[in-house]
Amino acid sequence: MTGSSLVVSESTPAEVFGKLSHPVRIEILQALATTETPCSFGELRSASSIDDPGQFNYHIRTLDGAFVSNTDDGYELSVAGHRLVGAVRSGVATERFECTQLSLDGSCQSCGGNIIASLDDRTIEIACDDCTAVHTEASLPPGSLEGDSPDSVATTIDRWCKRMQADAEHGICPNCSAELNRRVVIPADEDAPNWLTGDDLEATVLYNCEHCGERFQSVLQYALLTHPAVISAYYEAGIDLRNRLNWEIPGIDSTSAEVAATDPLAVVVPFTINDTRHRFVVNRSLELLETRTD
Repeated sequence: MTGSSLVVSESTPAEVFGKLSHPVRIEILQALATTETPCSFGELRSASSIDDPGQFNYHIRTLDGAFVSNTDDGYELSVAGHRLVGAVRSGVATERFECTQLSLDGSCQSCGGNIIASLDDRTIEIACDDCTAVHTEASLPPGSLEGDSPDSVATTIDRWCKRMQADAEHGICPNCSAELNRRVVIPADEDAPNWLTGDDLEATVLYNCEHCGERFQSVLQYALLTHPAVISAYYEAGIDLRNRLNWEIPGIDSTSAEVAATDPLAVVVPFTINDTRHRFVVNRSLELLETRTD
């Protein structure tokens, strides 16, 4: 350990992931993932495609210490092994969505039109088929929808989006779990995306992880859905946000946020809940400065 770092580097990524270069080693990890108790050498070899004990021993020794732990009771997955099996089962590197469109239950909160889910490779967009308003766009691992019926796709997508919102609210990168930075930007900012012109949208929230390079954005209303003041306003109106799909939450107009001041930045984010107009004023860090109710 050097300096004030709490992390010790034991090997390079190339060295560690090089241990996975043989398909039998993936078989071993997947076999261990399906057992609740440690496995003996013989049990693991029976679950693999290699009969020769010597060859199998070579492969499991290669994994030992990195992805597998050899305990007194037998072999079991290490923390890294569990994470790796999760990545494999997610299909993020080996599968893709079949490009298609699905009609979802519910209607557009902006115009009452039909809601369509468009699957393209590994991205899902939830939009209105009538007014073309885009309510949600997310990159889901294909494994998240494995076994889902068209009727359950909406719930799965919504759970994934809520998880992303919760991670972002706590400053956790959903990709690598390092610190996630967030910043409200307006068209005049140097780092504002090209599509943010101010004509339809005066401000948006940018998220950036310097550790892995993950970047995404959110309209302010959706970014505030995890704030206790917003949750409370809905709950007091008889609406439990946990039981609503994000694109079915009433009172959200993604183009209605208004920049009230630029130095320092103050943006008014409105929600109309049961005919009551709530205005939440936030700063550049998305911190709540003021709440107004009409």
